[in-house]
Amino acid sequence: MLPYCLRSQVTLIAYTPLDSGRLATRSPFPPSRGMQALELVAAQVQKTLAQVALNWCTARPNVITIPKSNSVARVAENCQASGWRLSPAQIQFLDAAFS
Repeated sequence: MLPYCLRSQVTLIAYTPLDSGRLATRSPFPPSRGMQALELVAAQVQKTLAQVALNWCTARPNVITIPKSNSVARVAENCQASGWRLSPAQIQFLDAAFS
């Protein structure tokens, strides 16, 4: 959907882009390739998984996120996803891991 929206200059609103909070919890299953990439980038930039995921989503023009938050601490964490940018190489790395 994102490529179409970018080509057509349509704003994309990513509602609960953190999978309704499940990104912040550890799964009993082995991590996916995408999750491993997210963890690697989070370690590089010293941010949480949620902060990297939100920053990655909003790195594109015309993308707005509405993350669900169930606590004041999560709201504060989500706010810290702004004010900095992933490098182009990190964005490409995450794009490839999640494609």
